[in-house]
Amino acid sequence: MGIYDPDPNQAPTVSAGPNQSARVGEPLKLNGTVTKAKVRDSGVGPENEKLVRLTIEWSLFQGPARGKARFDKKNVAATTATFNLPGTYVLRLRAEEVIPMGGSSIEHTADSFVTITIAA
Repeated sequence: MGIYDPDPNQAPTVSAGPNQSARVGEPLKLNGTVTKAKVRDSGVGPENEKLVRLTIEWSLFQGPARGKARFDKKNVAATTATFNLPGTYVLRLRAEEVIPMGGSSIEHTADSFVTITIAA
């Protein structure tokens, strides 16, 4: 069986998309993207890629007091969000990648942020 030889400085590539604006209660499309880091292996083939676990999550990082962001699907890169109050919100798109390494694993986390301005 081959051994993973990932670049220890490589993490998934994450983009939360451009800053946007919308109105309270109006669904807003978030065009995030996540690309898995390339994993090199020593002689085993592409089946090793199946062992790499990638987790994606949108979350509200910062916003007005009592402000909430509701995500249609928070575990996919491209989704929609709805906001309950006017103000400026900062959303985080996080990708976590776990690469098995025998009895242990290597974990990489990457974040990207987008600013959303919500009008009444």
